[in-house]
Amino acid sequence: MTKVAMANMDDRKPVLEMVDEIWGVYSEIKVISLVHWSGNLQTRE
Repeated sequence: MTKVAMANMDDRKPVLEMVDEIWGVYSEIKVISLVHWSGNLQTRE
């Protein structure tokens, strides 16, 4: 039941809100990967 309810809520969400959420997740992944890469570079030197 909860899966169906969540799916229905997602369908009612405005498209812009969904895009905003996806962009937020994408930005978080970019920041995390940048921090990870800079950390790797610092440990190598």
